[in-house]
Amino acid sequence: MDSSTVESSLTNARGEKLFVKRWLPRSNPSDFRALLCIVHGIGEHVDRFAVLAEAFAEKSFLVFGQDLVGHGRSEGIRVDVDDFHYYDQDVLLQINEVRKEHPNIPLFLFGQSMGGAVALVTALNNPELFAGVVLIAPAILIDPKEATACRIFVGRLLASVAPQFSLGVLPPEKLSRNKKEVESYVNDPLVWHGGVKARQAMRSLAAFREIQSRMEEIKFSFIVLHGDGDQVVLKAGSEMLIEKAQSADKTFKTYPDMGHTLLHELEDNSKKVLQDIIDWILSRLG
Repeated sequence: MDSSTVESSLTNARGEKLFVKRWLPRSNPSDFRALLCIVHGIGEHVDRFAVLAEAFAEKSFLVFGQDLVGHGRSEGIRVDVDDFHYYDQDVLLQINEVRKEHPNIPLFLFGQSMGGAVALVTALNNPELFAGVVLIAPAILIDPKEATACRIFVGRLLASVAPQFSLGVLPPEKLSRNKKEVESYVNDPLVWHGGVKARQAMRSLAAFREIQSRMEEIKFSFIVLHGDGDQVVLKAGSEMLIEKAQSADKTFKTYPDMGHTLLHELEDNSKKVLQDIIDWILSRLG
């Protein structure tokens, strides 16, 4: 492998220690082609994207990311925040740290699922930072059959009086058709398996609505990748994003029959997705 890793910690504005990681190419820092920041999804951690990170490190990218607060090896209440923007604030904290060391090379941002929502908010508030944004199945639209007025009312009530109450557990088999990848997810001790909590759900819902209301502000370059067989996040959200964003450079790729975690799908399928991401980013470096 033509890369190495460095693990450390970063303390956020609220005094919580975040686990952070870098994948370093073995080239001289002056020869780094670009930076890539990875934002994982709900309940996950940054090491679940090691294949993506290693692929770009081998192409002389400095790749970095963190376990979001309350996730993986970072401090914080497990998979729960009082303000969704804590996530994008912490991502920006790490970006700024890396940017100080490498100020003059292009920066790309990657986010999957809830991490896609975090990436979008980060880019919406700091569009000048990014040469491009890559989104896999971004969580920006809730199924109206699930998010009924009654359920939202109950969710808000629980968020106030019992914020840690679980609203339900996602069946892991809905994530991917690859049984080995599903088994790896189930057996990963750093993955949160306890379900979505009431407060987290309501804070996320508010963030999704914010993104929907601001889509026409989007002018940065981005690509959205979504599986046609996704049973977790509505593809309609990605379609809405493509339709409303004002970006001159926007790409939408769909994958027949593939599920939610495209980089953990059946092996040949995941290789295709990874190559599509590589090709899109490299083509924007010239």
